[in-house]
Amino acid sequence: MKAIGTNPETGETHTLEVSQISASYLEDFKSLTFSKKELRQQIENLSISADAKVLLEKMATGVIKVGSAVIKVGQKIIELVLKIMAKFPNASFGLIFGAMAGVLIASVPIIGLVLGPIVTPLLAALGLILGTKADFENAALEGKIREAIATFDPLVGERPA
Repeated sequence: MKAIGTNPETGETHTLEVSQISASYLEDFKSLTFSKKELRQQIENLSISADAKVLLEKMATGVIKVGSAVIKVGQKIIELVLKIMAKFPNASFGLIFGAMAGVLIASVPIIGLVLGPIVTPLLAALGLILGTKADFENAALEGKIREAIATFDPLVGERPA
């Protein structure tokens, strides 16, 4: 079965041959938690920049066609991320806190110019690691991430030569 994705900005299409996709999988994958309006509201409620919100809304419009089924893959991915963020706030907070601390250091004249490019990603990574560690003590975050990734397994196929 062919899966066809179209780049929304360029119109370029990509085709991938996928196998072993059942009709029930496609129906489950097509089911969405939020309506378009509800997803927009969820995105608006995020504590991120307006530019990032625009990018998420653009991502939400991404679709692929598998056989005769149209799957809103962009929205599905955003929904999975939102669910994980809601269940594991420590990792989310740690990443945001680390990134903010890095940006603050980067904004200091001279010091920020020298250390900003190095410190910002390091603090973001450190915040993510510490927050994830707190969530992993719960031991469920890794399972939820693996579960979310496994959702897309049937869509992995052979790329044409």
